[in-house]
Amino acid sequence: MDAGMICIIPEPASCTVTGGSATVKVDAAYYCDAAFDKVAAYLKVKIGEMAALWITRVTKKEDAIIQILRDEASKEGNPERYTLVVSADRIVISATGEAGAFYGIQTLLQLLLAPDKGRRAVGKAATIPCVTIEDEPRFRWRGFMLDEGRYFLGKEFVKKLLDVLARYKFNVFRWHLTEDQGWRVAIQKYPNLVDVGSKRKGTSVHRNMPFLKIDNIPHEGYYTKDDLKEVIAFAAERFITIVPEIEMPGHSMAALAAYPEYSCTGEPFEVPSTWGVKKDVYCVGKDKTVAFLKDVLDEVMEIFPSKTIHIGGDEVPKDRWKACPDCQARMKALNLPSEHDLQVHFTNDIAHYVASKGRRIMGWNEILSDNLDPSAICQHWTGPVDPIVKALEKGRDVVGSLSEFVYVDLRYDKVPMKKCYAYDPAYPGISEAARAHVLGIETPLWGEVFQSDKQAFWYAFPRALAIAEASWTPAGRKDYARFVSKVRNHVPWLEAWGVTCAQERWWDAAPSPWRKFLMRLSRVFWLPSCYDTFPFTF
Repeated sequence: MDAGMICIIPEPASCTVTGGSATVKVDAAYYCDAAFDKVAAYLKVKIGEMAALWITRVTKKEDAIIQILRDEASKEGNPERYTLVVSADRIVISATGEAGAFYGIQTLLQLLLAPDKGRRAVGKAATIPCVTIEDEPRFRWRGFMLDEGRYFLGKEFVKKLLDVLARYKFNVFRWHLTEDQGWRVAIQKYPNLVDVGSKRKGTSVHRNMPFLKIDNIPHEGYYTKDDLKEVIAFAAERFITIVPEIEMPGHSMAALAAYPEYSCTGEPFEVPSTWGVKKDVYCVGKDKTVAFLKDVLDEVMEIFPSKTIHIGGDEVPKDRWKACPDCQARMKALNLPSEHDLQVHFTNDIAHYVASKGRRIMGWNEILSDNLDPSAICQHWTGPVDPIVKALEKGRDVVGSLSEFVYVDLRYDKVPMKKCYAYDPAYPGISEAARAHVLGIETPLWGEVFQSDKQAFWYAFPRALAIAEASWTPAGRKDYARFVSKVRNHVPWLEAWGVTCAQERWWDAAPSPWRKFLMRLSRVFWLPSCYDTFPFTF
């Protein structure tokens, strides 16, 4: 068997097939160093669930076929690095840190899975090829973003998604928890944020033409502090950091419906049922608005241990600020030439406040400015690359999320899997020093397109696997044709785990003229909120 027969996603940095095979019996023994007790316990559970092998821990290394060992020779190495050596009588995972051992376990589990829907028959031993794998990620930020501000799915779905993402070595989960259409995190000091802001009267059934139809089905949902801490702990066990996003100063209608005094007009609002960018945003000319947002961030930072707090910053219309006496007075007092500079001032104020708590902010690339606080992370989702390259060369950290490559809420014909796989945020022509500031890739799943677990998974998978490999695998090791052949094996496993995947005909094929016609009709006549491709696949 050659390395091409090894069906691991993401593709390891180095994989050598050494010949022969190892057999793991149903009641095989395993051993781990004390530093890896937690990840070994995870292996024991998952190898039973996924491969029907009921392994037992032993205290002597020589008695175990599976060994998880601390690499004492490279204590200062990358904590996500691991080595997996499978020989005829031993399977040895060695790593510097727990994360590396965890990723070695994920690779081993993929080697053990049977083609039969990812689960072996009970009572049957597993045979895997002898290999030597030396592996570490290309990027340190391998992220997936879920938008529950627009549609709330709940913690059981989120935990299921996190479990699957961990199997493919994602390490950041960005949680978009506030939007115009919903506020999803309980803030003790401001109860109306969920009492009012988490509820709306209906939902637009069309993403691109929201004025056509509202379903008039009430939608609501939010997370308590205990809910959030439960999910955070679940993610941490899988070496995933949850980065919360609290949108400001735009995408804030749900909060303004709860507390209209923090808007420029003070007029009463409803939580919108339609999509699209709204003109009403936080009034950053009022001290009380900024104090409110800092209070909210205090509670968010008490819940989330992440060192990064995302504040959005995208799609902020300046109409209200231009007509607002408070905003104009602030601009005059600070000698700010434009409303854009007012947003930069506000963003820096929030950045300094968050920094005083030992954190840093992150925002969409609209926050970029020569005067922006240097610690702020830029998330590049749209627009020309020149400002991004300029920011990188000045030492700003950047996460790549260019919409036409990695937005998995877009139709498969707009963002095919091949395009996701090809995405590389290491912008050509940048210096080596600037390249070090490219943190990695994040793929967003925006909430206009789903109203169920099944729909959300359908949009994300298997495209998320392409993002996993683009984020982890060295550029020179990527091979799309081989990746597709691996995906064909992984889809039955995903389906067995309850993850609905798009059928292969959607992955890369451009729609036929007839299908294009049907997709256009769906925008006018089809009632569920998912659009274009989804209704014609089931």
